[in-house]
Amino acid sequence: MQSIGMIGSHLIHTYAYAMQFNQPDLAAARRAPAAALPEWQLRIMEAHGSQEPLAGGRLTHVCGGPAGLCETMAAVFGAQVAASAQAVCEVCDVILVLDEDVLSRSRLAEQALQAGRHVFVDKIVAEDPAQVRRLIRLAQEKGVALDAYSQLGMARELEPISAMPAGGVAWVTFHVSPAQLPIYAIHAISVIQRAFPGTVTRYHPVLKEPGRLGVLENDTGTRIVLALGEDYPKGGVVRVEYCVGEQVQSVATIDKNAMFRRSAQAILNMATGKPTTFTSTQLIEASTLTTAIREAKELIQQENP
Repeated sequence: MQSIGMIGSHLIHTYAYAMQFNQPDLAAARRAPAAALPEWQLRIMEAHGSQEPLAGGRLTHVCGGPAGLCETMAAVFGAQVAASAQAVCEVCDVILVLDEDVLSRSRLAEQALQAGRHVFVDKIVAEDPAQVRRLIRLAQEKGVALDAYSQLGMARELEPISAMPAGGVAWVTFHVSPAQLPIYAIHAISVIQRAFPGTVTRYHPVLKEPGRLGVLENDTGTRIVLALGEDYPKGGVVRVEYCVGEQVQSVATIDKNAMFRRSAQAILNMATGKPTTFTSTQLIEASTLTTAIREAKELIQQENP
C-alpha cells in the first residue's frame, strides 16, 4: 500500500484527488468553511463520495494551503497534518505537489525528488525547460518517477479522437478567462498531447484574429488551431473538434471525477514501476508551449489593446 502525501502553498485539487484514495466524510465536508473547501470540489464529493477508493494507495499526510485547509482535510479524509513539506517527504512514498505558483511548485518537486520519492506535479513542472530537464535527471538519478500534467489530459472523452488517424485539422478551444490563461494553459496542452500523439514541431501565434492563440504543427502532420473561448463559471473546459478525411469528431472535457480518478490511478501505477502517463519529452514540451502561449497572449494584447 503506497502512502501518499500532498504538499503545496495552495493545494489546488486536493479534495478531488484525495477522494480517489480515501473515503470522504461528507458530513465533515459540508461543515467545512468555504475558504477551505471550494464549492465545485464539494459537489464532486457529494456526487461520487460513495465510490470505492482506489486500491494500492492511501492519502496519509498533508501540508500547506490556506488557513483551515489541512485541518479540513484531516476531518474529511483522516489524513495527518504535517508540520512541514519535508516532514511529508520523509514518511510518504508518493508526493503530490499541488501549487498555483510555478516557482514554488518546482522547488517542492525538487525537495520531494531529493528525498527519493515518486512525484506527481499538478500542471507543469517549471516554466524553464532547462529546469524541467534538470528535475528529470534528478528523478533518474534517484531511481524514482516524475510526472506532471493537467487532469483534463486524462479525460475519457478524448479517446475517440486519439483513435482517429493523424494528419487532419483540429480546433481546440479552451474556455477560460484571458487573465487565467498563463496559469491554466497546461489544461489545453495536456489535452492536445493526449488527443494527438506525436510531437509539436512548430507554434505560430495568430495575432490579428481575437480569440485565436495560434496554430500548432505536429510531426504526424496534424495541424491544431488553439483558440480561447468564453469563460465557464463552473471551471475551465476544453473542447476539441477534429476532422481527417471524412471522419469528424467533436468532444468536450466534462466528467471531472473521471479525470481525477484516471489520473489518480496513473499516479499509483507510476509508483509501482509502470511508465508515466506523460513522457519526459512531453514534460519539456508542455513547459515550452506554456511559455510560448503566454508570450503570444502578451503579443495579442499589444496588437488588440
